[in-house]
Amino acid sequence: MEPTIYYGNGVPITVTPIKYLSIKHDGIKQFGKFNEAVDEYFHEIEVKEESEKKLASISGGEIARLERSIDELMISIEGFRKGSRELRVKAETVLNWKYVIEELLNVLRNYWSSYKDEFQDLIRGMEYQGIRVKGFDPRSKAVTLEIDGGHSVNTIKCRCW
Repeated sequence: MEPTIYYGNGVPITVTPIKYLSIKHDGIKQFGKFNEAVDEYFHEIEVKEESEKKLASISGGEIARLERSIDELMISIEGFRKGSRELRVKAETVLNWKYVIEELLNVLRNYWSSYKDEFQDLIRGMEYQGIRVKGFDPRSKAVTLEIDGGHSVNTIKCRCW
């Protein structure tokens, strides 16, 4: 005995307890026991029928809503990709300028300890090896730096201390 399920276009055609050569098919699946083959055959038929019923029950409005949702998600994905590219460029710029930024922050810390009252006016517009100080937030003690990275200008906020 060679219990066999025969497939046509990926759909089960029939199940037999022995392998027939006369059945036209484009695929087969053989089993050790006929009961296993019959169970599998009817399971696949039931799953296919249930899937078709489910698909038929979906209304045109639901399909349109799902298509709109897919379109919105695709737009969101593109926005995330753009944001990711921008963040990568900013991260690469910061890494390339890491040592200069650290030196500048040390200079700013020294200025802070020496000139607290005039610090904000003193550092605004300051330039250090290609990095411009755009401003200072006294509450968070963070400076805003502008780095000219060749083809783009990146603005970053750094906590000084």
